[in-house]
Order: sequence, then structure tokens, then C-alpha cells
Amino acid sequence: MKMKSLVLVALSSLFAMSSFAADMNCNGTEPFWHISVQGKTLTYTTPSDVPTMKLKIVSIRDAAGMTPGFATVMKTKYATLTTVMGECSDGMSDVVYSHHAVFDIGGTVLAGCCNMAK
Repeated sequence: MKMKSLVLVALSSLFAMSSFAADMNCNGTEPFWHISVQGKTLTYTTPSDVPTMKLKIVSIRDAAGMTPGFATVMKTKYATLTTVMGECSDGMSDVVYSHHAVFDIGGTVLAGCCNMAK
């Protein structure tokens, strides 16, 4: 196999779509927001007058060399949700979450916490 082909095969395995696609519920405070991930749909809601947005997830990628689900990036056409495993607190309740979340939508970056959906 030629060197160029080997490099392409290696790169494609690094950036392949994740097989990890667990359903999650994420929350953030100040400003308050909620995300529900179900299959290939990300639903974003806020208590404000912003309408609920249902977005199709077009790619899911896990961090190379890590256990699937440890650090995951889910992209839609308009937003990106990144989750990283680790104990997370919303700072307002006694709920302990299993993942940290960073949500970038339209240039606004929001931080929060997620748990796997039951």
C-alpha cells in the first residue's frame, strides 16, 4: 500500500463517526437552558421566548484514544455540543451529573452538566 493511502486510512479511523450515541439530558444555569439528546436529534429549550429548536445531529465524534463517551462532540448544522465525563454540579441543586457540557449555538457558548437519559 502506498504511503498516501496509509495516511488516509489512519486519518479516517481517527475522525470516524462515533458508535457512541447515548441519549442524554443536559442543563445549564444563568442563563437557564436544557438539551435533550435522543438518537440523532438534539432538542434545545430555554424558559425565555426563544422557540424550542429540534436539530439533526450530523456528526458524533469521540476523542481519539479515549473510551467512547469520555469526550464526545456532537455537531448539528447550527450548533455543537461537547460533553466530557466527570462529576459536574449545576451550582444550584444537590444533583450530581456525570458529564460536563459546553454548547455553542450561533456564537454563544453555554456551559452546563449532563446525565445519561433513563
